[in-house]
Amino acid sequence: MLLILAAVVLLWWRSSLAPSWYQPPDPQVAQNIERADRFEYGVVVQAQKVRPQSEQWSVQLTEDDINNWLSSRLPEWLAHERGQQWPTDLGPPQVKMRLGRFDVALDLGPQTGGRVLVVQLEPQLSEGKLRFDTTRLSLGRVPISGDPAQKLLEILEGVAPNGSDIQQAMQPLLDILLGRTALEPEIPLADGRRVIVHDFILNEEQLTLTNQTLGRSED
Repeated sequence: MLLILAAVVLLWWRSSLAPSWYQPPDPQVAQNIERADRFEYGVVVQAQKVRPQSEQWSVQLTEDDINNWLSSRLPEWLAHERGQQWPTDLGPPQVKMRLGRFDVALDLGPQTGGRVLVVQLEPQLSEGKLRFDTTRLSLGRVPISGDPAQKLLEILEGVAPNGSDIQQAMQPLLDILLGRTALEPEIPLADGRRVIVHDFILNEEQLTLTNQTLGRSED
């Protein structure tokens, strides 16, 4: 009985420990804000370049740059694009890139004792659609057994009841992670052109996208 109790206490304690790599950039630090702005501007410049329609071009996105953007710019993007506020109880998300997959960590806030949820994702680009397979789930440093997608749904519904600010902000992301929503690998540009993502390579700390810029749909 004591061994079982000790094991339960150990698991509960380990669930309170964030992964060692979960250290989101501070969005209040000017240097981080400037870096996020430069990153966003650089991506926009690459996307807007006039290129032959037959040309394929690549862009490299580093883990550090993406995490700076998530910490500094995600709330503003969410407010502008979806008219929603990033929930104050949630910490900023952070990604950890691996070979062929990536982990997303998110501080679930004070109602969970600041526990960090970690979702392991494998992106798949096929038949012109981008989908994500949820392959593993952890709370802190404790893996959660069972179907990862179903467990993810249960955890987020427990933290964010229907109608809550967290639920509204997380629902689009949750639909993607649960496979309810596939993404079009297409980015519309302001002048009517489109950037199509044909392929991607996930390596340690870097994502490489292979793209093609097409003309206006009526061209």
